[in-house]
Amino acid sequence: MITSIEFVQECFHITHDPVTKKYYSKNFNLLDDFLNNSHLNEFAAATTSSINLPNALIINYPKNYGVFNQYTDVSNAKTIQKRISQLMQAQTTKLNITVLGRTDYTVGMKVKVKLNKIQPIGKDDLEEDILDTVLSGFYIISAINHSINRDKHECAMELIKDSYIMNLNEGK
Repeated sequence: MITSIEFVQECFHITHDPVTKKYYSKNFNLLDDFLNNSHLNEFAAATTSSINLPNALIINYPKNYGVFNQYTDVSNAKTIQKRISQLMQAQTTKLNITVLGRTDYTVGMKVKVKLNKIQPIGKDDLEEDILDTVLSGFYIISAINHSINRDKHECAMELIKDSYIMNLNEGK
């Protein structure tokens, strides 16, 4: 079973500080921040031609200034936009598979998945012509269930990825 999830590309964040009586606003864009982080694959799971709504997600978050002695802001107001974006990117593509069991499969492992396109394959077709560039690539094992009985050992895994091996802007 394969699931593709839409995620918010832009996030507007308003922070208010009741002690200093100031407010701050910050706009966050997934594509602008993509190259600043490590990802499983090379290209973002969003395109520059996607419809961006700056107010698709608005976060109103209080700052906690001076709650503890000698500490200014103890909230996660500086990092909440990036964290929400990264968690949503990790859920971009989910893949549920069952494979032959091995005891060294664990949650958090990076695995490479190669899937063929659903189309007839000719004997003259090259590997890059039949490779599904949307679903193939590196994944992280997010959940695993080892099923062991007398006859076999199988692993049912949920795999997630945050990026693609193809550039969605070029369609290649």
